[in-house]
Amino acid sequence: MPLFKPRPPEAKDSRAARLIALTTAGRPRWTPRDYAALASEGFAKNPIAYRCVRMIAEAAAAVPLTVFVGGKRADDHPLRRLLQAPNPEQGGADLMEAFFGHLQVAGNGYLEASQDNTGGDAVPTELYALRPDRMTVAPGPRGWPLAYDYQVAGRTARIGRDASGWLPVLHLRLFNPTDDHYGFSPLEAELGDAHAGTANAGRPLLLEGGLDWRPMSLTPADMDFVEGKHAAAREIALAFGVPPQLLGVPGDATYANYREANGAFWRHTVVPLAERAARALSVWLEPKFPGARVACDLDAVPALSAERDALWARLEGASFLTDAERRRLAGLEG
Repeated sequence: MPLFKPRPPEAKDSRAARLIALTTAGRPRWTPRDYAALASEGFAKNPIAYRCVRMIAEAAAAVPLTVFVGGKRADDHPLRRLLQAPNPEQGGADLMEAFFGHLQVAGNGYLEASQDNTGGDAVPTELYALRPDRMTVAPGPRGWPLAYDYQVAGRTARIGRDASGWLPVLHLRLFNPTDDHYGFSPLEAELGDAHAGTANAGRPLLLEGGLDWRPMSLTPADMDFVEGKHAAAREIALAFGVPPQLLGVPGDATYANYREANGAFWRHTVVPLAERAARALSVWLEPKFPGARVACDLDAVPALSAERDALWARLEGASFLTDAERRRLAGLEG
């Protein structure tokens, strides 16, 4: 007779997630903001925000994605072909530009994988970017997303898990400290109270609902309107991580020249975003493409050539390193 009773198998789950499940009770979790209004007022009617979103989305989408299997590039892998030609209407860069654009405007980006069937062994054959304002999270019994509802023209399509438990929706969101399911858009850090109060006198207004602003008389604030407009533009650029010099905003001397500012934009804004998306794609698609990993091919980015040349020069001068160590530090194979 055993001296001790066997312990029941442990279930790996977050105990805190159960509290999230209690608050949602399995009901759809609606977005806390009207992202259509964000897109209309913050993006379409603000040239600085518009340019920031376009610059980030186009630059991040221009970073080539490659696939590695077993530590080696697999240029003929099915996953790489899927990323290069995700659907009949778009190329890989076009799809990722829409994905990154939605992420910057709404704080949330969604990709849907289309499969030939819902069986556990089905492999995605197409990828589509979905509009964030039409997506709703449907939390599961543990509080985390069980499915997503896509709504348009009064109709709803539920995108749930397949037979293997895989969810064919990738939801990438910007950090939001006050929400469990939705990200925080850079536009939200600028809209709202940012243009209210005496401290913001003379700054340009973002008005909603068709309202228009008309000056009633000349005031000292009117005389300083241009400087206030430039200050607001610098704050918007700061929220997006775009150096104001790249936007043609005067009065900012953070970087010595345009080339330095452009390098900082790529290194501190574009590359982290592109690499985060690559990691998310790897985790999301790995169950369908076992052993495959998606990575950014930064060596193919012209904007990083000066930085890459400097790295190679330093490695070449490090005589105490072996050739294998130099290649590893340079991010090359072997």
